[in-house]
Amino acid sequence: MNVECDQVALEELESGFRFNDAILRSMTLLQKAAITEPSTIATSTAEENKAAESRAKDAAAREAVVVPAAGDIDAELI
Repeated sequence: MNVECDQVALEELESGFRFNDAILRSMTLLQKAAITEPSTIATSTAEENKAAESRAKDAAAREAVVVPAAGDIDAELI
């Protein structure tokens, strides 16, 4: 989580993390400057999602192509 806040809000977050049973460990890092670029994990996840969407569209396009059965072709020619 990347959050910019003042000291009061930071103390409130840390207190909430400390007393929340669902959170096993937490670590707060202070940075001198805000980190605004997307993380490597977020970038790779976005690329994986795009690839999965592309594969799904390709599969749907292949399924949409209907090849008539041999019996259907003979019936249409008569």
